[in-house]
Amino acid sequence: MASGTAARPSKEMMGISEQERGRIVALRSVPAGKWAVLSQDETRIEAVADSFGEAAAQAEHLGLTGYVILKAPSRWLPLVAFRPC
Repeated sequence: MASGTAARPSKEMMGISEQERGRIVALRSVPAGKWAVLSQDETRIEAVADSFGEAAAQAEHLGLTGYVILKAPSRWLPLVAFRPC
């Protein structure tokens, strides 16, 4: 890639906002079925746990504020989207 040019999003990421893209990239790094504590902007994984309660306890232990807890899907499926004519 040439210096100073931005990478083009993959086909499955086109039409997705930067924040949504960051959240997806972060969540894909979490093992399937685990609970993730995400940063306030939802682009960084702060902690991973086996249960919601464990995730909340880890966030509190880390002194995080404004965090988000989400469960990673047990399996990622391809998404097909279309825009009607």
